[in-house]
Amino acid sequence: MEQQHVVPQEEVVLDDVIRMVDEVATGWDHEFSDEVGPETRLVADLGFESMDMVMLLIAIEGHYQRQNLPFDRLLTRDGQYVADLRIGDVVDFLVRHLPAA
Repeated sequence: MEQQHVVPQEEVVLDDVIRMVDEVATGWDHEFSDEVGPETRLVADLGFESMDMVMLLIAIEGHYQRQNLPFDRLLTRDGQYVADLRIGDVVDFLVRHLPAA
């Protein structure tokens, strides 16, 4: 029997991503006074560095139990690496790619 993949609702994915971002950022001295949400930028607002991004992607793979997500589509545009991502960018990517993964 073929395994069916259920598409998570956007709100659930948003909550998941915010929780994972929070876990990656645990113990940081970086202060962010606004509420973390879809418009929050990982680098500019939360102080993410490249290793933090890798940790987040690993957390996403583990949470959704997927090793084949096309993260290159999230991290590059027109063949160039993006300088920053919004949490909403990550959520949109996951909503688009989880069913096909």
